[in-house]
Amino acid sequence: MLNDTLKGIGAYFRAISMISEARLWKFFLAPALISIGLLVVIVTLALTVNTHLGAWLVSWWTWEWGNGVVEEVGKWVSSILVLLLGLMLYKHLVMILCGPFMSPLSERLEHHLTGHTPNTPVGMVANVRTSIRGIRLAIRLLVRELLLTIPLLLLGFIPGLNLVSLVLLFLLQAYYAGYGNLDFTLERYYNVKDSIRFVHAHRGVALGNGIPFIVLLLTGFGFLIALPLAASAGTIEVLDKVEADSRASSSRHS
Repeated sequence: MLNDTLKGIGAYFRAISMISEARLWKFFLAPALISIGLLVVIVTLALTVNTHLGAWLVSWWTWEWGNGVVEEVGKWVSSILVLLLGLMLYKHLVMILCGPFMSPLSERLEHHLTGHTPNTPVGMVANVRTSIRGIRLAIRLLVRELLLTIPLLLLGFIPGLNLVSLVLLFLLQAYYAGYGNLDFTLERYYNVKDSIRFVHAHRGVALGNGIPFIVLLLTGFGFLIALPLAASAGTIEVLDKVEADSRASSSRHS
């Protein structure tokens, strides 16, 4: 798994080279504009929710003593909750909204890498099916992510385990982000159930793809290029794994 994780991270450097060779930077413009608009909306909502959530948490403390400490803790807890929820919501929404641009990017990159054009259905019906698949997957991932995030947040309240909780939360975010990024390529090869099996068999690839993606989201203007770069890196790794799995399957049946 560690080797796959490192390869998933390294695929970003290969992706930059491949994107330049194939002249695919134009696919970055629309996702960047969508990302800016989505970020403005989510940050506005987050600031509003953070104020009310902090006040609500403090209202549960009815005693005079320790009021200042409780207020600070309430602000800290509400800020962490809003940041995590905002990040989860943002990454899944940006994948859904940018899906119509990421799938063609992945297809063009696959053509550049392999020399053949993917046999992908075109037209409005195909686009609707792809969008529905993306929404189904995003909801599934978001629900699972939330269920795992809650106990990790509670773990952070145990003295001495704060740092462990933050690291695990980061890795959890990265894994599910990578999960979604890989699907821009997996959708051409597998149905949803088989895509899930593929990612479970290659968890390290999903984690390796998601780590740079989350880092880019949290750093300056990195969020503008995070998704197209992650989708491209995911395409490279998925194609490698699909080919390797195909060879292994042929060997078993020969």
